[in-house]
Amino acid sequence: MKLYKTVIIRREGCPEHLYKTILEMSPNSMLPYGDIEVVAKPEENEKAELVERIVSYCQANNLPWSSALGGGRPGTYAYEIFRKYELQDLTSAKLLNLSRGNLIQLKSERDEQGRLLMDASKARAGRKIGRIEPNWIIIPESVRKIIAAGNFKGLEYGEVALRGTSARASTEPFWELKSSLTLPKMANTDRFVSVNSVPFDGDYTKMVWINDPPYRSGEIHYRERDLKALGEFDVARTLEKYEEPHPALVVSQRFYQHCLKNKIPLAVEPVRIDTE
Repeated sequence: MKLYKTVIIRREGCPEHLYKTILEMSPNSMLPYGDIEVVAKPEENEKAELVERIVSYCQANNLPWSSALGGGRPGTYAYEIFRKYELQDLTSAKLLNLSRGNLIQLKSERDEQGRLLMDASKARAGRKIGRIEPNWIIIPESVRKIIAAGNFKGLEYGEVALRGTSARASTEPFWELKSSLTLPKMANTDRFVSVNSVPFDGDYTKMVWINDPPYRSGEIHYRERDLKALGEFDVARTLEKYEEPHPALVVSQRFYQHCLKNKIPLAVEPVRIDTE
């Protein structure tokens, strides 16, 4: 896993003595409008150490922290770490969250039968996988046959209905990836927030995110003992509406390896399993 680290000091509202000291620590990091920004890419060890020194100095002097989203708030230091997963991170994880892949359609609707509607113009021949906003994952029949050969536990398919006509539309049907299984509650519910970063109130009808500062985004955690009650599986949906107005899909390493072998591109992130 590669880590990108960023610290931003807002000129507005920052005590003058703190601002001057931080600028002395990093004299080439002042932006045209006066804010200070230091970005450390992976393997830029000296810059990463500089980011950590600035953060420690801000903390020691009680300068408030804020999210780096939008550049941070006036009178704060904004500190963020972005995780970039490498193949080894993905192939070593027992479970993986199907995150947002290739977006092919913004509008998400269903017909009276509950079938996901896809514009015929988006049903191009040769497409292997795609995402309809927010994160409904669709595949063509040819890919469904490849995946079905793996006999994956918990995997289901929902029929996709085409809307309109297009000369470019494939003649094969499309399917939505679904699951018959529901996962237990995530282990890190204490870090859940809902819309506008409001602390989670236990209402599972709401969308939730995992707040894990200084990391830009959180990671899903499950307790090993909770997963044992579900038994072995390959595809399951989260109990929570995780980052979307619908449950997310979690897949096994076996499912991921099958897709890798058959060149089916999945966008995934590791799921952490806690032993205690």
